[in-house]
Amino acid sequence: MDKEVSQEGNVIEEDKKLWAEKHNFYNSFNSIDPTQYDHESDYLDDLRVKWKEYYDPSDMYDVDPQDYDREEDYMEAIKQYIKSKYR
Repeated sequence: MDKEVSQEGNVIEEDKKLWAEKHNFYNSFNSIDPTQYDHESDYLDDLRVKWKEYYDPSDMYDVDPQDYDREEDYMEAIKQYIKSKYR
C-alpha cells in the first residue's frame, strides 16, 4: 500500500484518497475529508490535531503527534510511553 503520492502540481482526487489510506488507516477521523485539501501536509496537520484531541485530550503523554505521519505510529508511541512509565 506504499504508493508514492504526488505533492506538486494538480493533485487528482484519487491521490487525495490515498492520503487517507496512508495517514488515516483506521478511518477513525473520516470527518476530515482529504478531497477538501490542496496539499497533503495540510490534511496531515488537521489529522494530527484530531489525533491529539482523541488519544491525549488531557496532554498526559509526552508524545507529539507532529512527530508521526500515521495514526497507528502515534498510537504505538503512546503505548510505548505508557509502558515505560509503569516498568
